[in-house]
Amino acid sequence: MQARMEWPWLALTELCCRYRDYRNADDYTYTVQFWHIFAARLAFLILFEHVALCVKLIAAWYIPDVPQKVKNIILKEKHSNLQNELSMTEYSTEV
Repeated sequence: MQARMEWPWLALTELCCRYRDYRNADDYTYTVQFWHIFAARLAFLILFEHVALCVKLIAAWYIPDVPQKVKNIILKEKHSNLQNELSMTEYSTEV
């Protein structure tokens, strides 16, 4: 009885639970409202995941893996290597 005097709100919550939890009162199975909310949450989750994936793919498509400056350096090195090989084959006397 001492607890009820200190916390009067405790006496009200001891009598009944007010949170229904989207269940039937008789057999505590899920209500139709629960399944509608569950389906909406699942649809939102799938939609959000697909939007995030599309944004990621678009960003990956726009942003190159290798910068253009590095590609140009590699192409210049290949070009100089090919020129060196061609100049060596011009002076070669192998048959």
